Amino acid sequence: MAKEVKLMTIMTATKTGYNVKTESGNVLRDEMKEFDEGFPDGIYAAPQPGEPIIKLGAMYRYCREKGKKPQELTKEELNRFLVYDK
Repeated sequence: MAKEVKLMTIMTATKTGYNVKTESGNVLRDEMKEFDEGFPDGIYAAPQPGEPIIKLGAMYRYCREKGKKPQELTKEELNRFLVYDK
């Protein structure tokens, strides 16, 4: 029987939009655990001036509820998870 491989979707902002890539969860799991332990409050980085903060947790919950992948979200759906500095 073949071993199941879990894939993770990684979304990064660019100047013109977003890059989405899929990585094996097995490859990233240990690195992510170590990284997460360094940020107990859950804040990883401050966005560059003028760039939005992406509410990833909310976006992934929405995707699970709707049966979609992040790269399948419409522009309108994606915008609901972006927070801009005022």
